[in-house]
Amino acid sequence: MTPVELEETIEELESQGRRIKFLDTIPSFQNAGRTMMPQQSRDRICEVCAAHHVLIAEDNPYGLLGFEGQTARAVRADDENVVYLGSASKMFTPGLRVGWTVAPDSLATILGLQSEAAALNPSVFAQEVVAGCLKKYDWRSVRDEYRVLYGKWAQALVDAFDEHMPDGVTWTRPEGGFYSWITLPQDVDSYDLCMKGIDKGAEIFTITLKKAMNA
Repeated sequence: MTPVELEETIEELESQGRRIKFLDTIPSFQNAGRTMMPQQSRDRICEVCAAHHVLIAEDNPYGLLGFEGQTARAVRADDENVVYLGSASKMFTPGLRVGWTVAPDSLATILGLQSEAAALNPSVFAQEVVAGCLKKYDWRSVRDEYRVLYGKWAQALVDAFDEHMPDGVTWTRPEGGFYSWITLPQDVDSYDLCMKGIDKGAEIFTITLKKAMNA
């Protein structure tokens, strides 16, 4: 996300009388580009959003998963009006769908009600398991082990790309998180490629389809 383009977009929408409800961003090892937003950009985005009264939702499930231990300061750390979203499932207990929100007091109650309306009653068992892990175990050492493991998997993925990808295909080289972004040549239809992969038995977890983008 580029602060200059963000500000231009906000101003353009405001000139049309359109109200921006909030800005959703994954600043650290984002899905799917795995990019890390520079601190200068984080600071400027906060300034732009504050000036235009735009709420920021900071989604940070991967922020502690830098393969070399690198992290960035949370946007929420410098702005209490930011809604911060975290996840235990990505960080140290895969499979347990437990997350949390840190929000301004003015939003905490309504967010709680909205969560209840959507899920009625999240798994108490899963929350107790996560609470027990945090209280009784050295979760930081587990996280550090995962950093090393994910780094090895990422290197294996990139090595496979280097060996097997044809000319014209490019990809990002992850430094943290779960993802790499592949850019295909303009003449390759990603939808057809996805279908061929499924026919060959490939497990397709996430893919951006041109047909969906053009709909």
